[in-house]
Amino acid sequence: MRVIMRRISPAEIELGMQVRGFEGSWLSHPFFRSNFEVKTERQLKKIRNSSVDAVLIEDALNGAAGGGEQIRIGGHTITLPDEILVGKEGIGFPGEQKRARELLDKSKKQIMATFADLRMGKMVRTEELSPLVDEISDVIVSSRGTFHNVLSLKSRDEYTYLHSVAVCAMMIKFSRKLGIREQEIPEFGLAGLLHDVGKAFIPEEILNKSGRLTDEEFKLVKEHPARGHAELTKAPDMPKVVLDVCLHHHERMSGEGYPEALPAKKLSKAARMAAICDVYDALTSDRAYKDAWSSQKALREMASWEGHFDPQLLVMFQEVLGIYPVGAHLRLKSGEIALVVGESANPMIHGVYIMGKELNNIEGRPVVKNVRSVDIVGLA
Repeated sequence: MRVIMRRISPAEIELGMQVRGFEGSWLSHPFFRSNFEVKTERQLKKIRNSSVDAVLIEDALNGAAGGGEQIRIGGHTITLPDEILVGKEGIGFPGEQKRARELLDKSKKQIMATFADLRMGKMVRTEELSPLVDEISDVIVSSRGTFHNVLSLKSRDEYTYLHSVAVCAMMIKFSRKLGIREQEIPEFGLAGLLHDVGKAFIPEEILNKSGRLTDEEFKLVKEHPARGHAELTKAPDMPKVVLDVCLHHHERMSGEGYPEALPAKKLSKAARMAAICDVYDALTSDRAYKDAWSSQKALREMASWEGHFDPQLLVMFQEVLGIYPVGAHLRLKSGEIALVVGESANPMIHGVYIMGKELNNIEGRPVVKNVRSVDIVGLA
């Protein structure tokens, strides 16, 4: 027996269904968690009466005649290929997972030490962190699998520290994609590594709180960019891009961000990049108060938040990750155009139809084909 994720409307939810996520703003869905079985009438009513766009549920399916499991997408019955999409724990090869885990363990110790030094009034020393940035850069360029494991292999209680490592890795990849000068790329990586240092001064019981923050707690959390910036300015050799990203990674294109509510024209490219990397990792990580979203869902939702991100940079960020949401048209290395029709917990695999060359089973139903990110050129 295998499982498949399926989208349904809130009105279609039934008792016994396994909820795995909600579509719509993660700030307004009816539960703090999004990974549970619907067991009570109260849960049922809350979902049906909610304003979410759709509910993602997990179905256990048995094999169907003439092919693999059959599901409905866009009014069509489709058959999943035998090469079923795998979960996060199966990303890449064992060696890639091992190398990523070793890097994360080492990085966690160094970030924790940096936070501890800040609490004791010590200055951040870039010469101690630059070798870590270089190592992160070397590891993530070694293979796409290692890169995605760096992003995904962290637990809820590691998030505060390893979030910085993930943002560092993405800023390095992103800056290369944008053609940033090679000698400046380590500074962009360091900016990602230090963007959240202001959180060293926020009590862990607030950072790891499983429920909603009070107004007073949220006000305290919102002080972390300015507090981190103030600490980083004490280091005479701190690069300007690091200071900029630390202070402005929560600003928005609409001018409604914090701490300075800057309009888009005053936001640097680095700050815009960091805003995307920061939110993407937050959405795709297990947190104390929410379960991780799939990479595709996170990108789809981020694209729908008008005024939040630079839209051109967000499209390029998709190409950095090699992850595309359902409905995207892709150009493959083979020259074919493919339509993404399925989500995967493995960001290196996409379920697609090859346009004009759909495969059918013996009953004439189209079959989803799995393609790997390495075989995708980009958006068509």
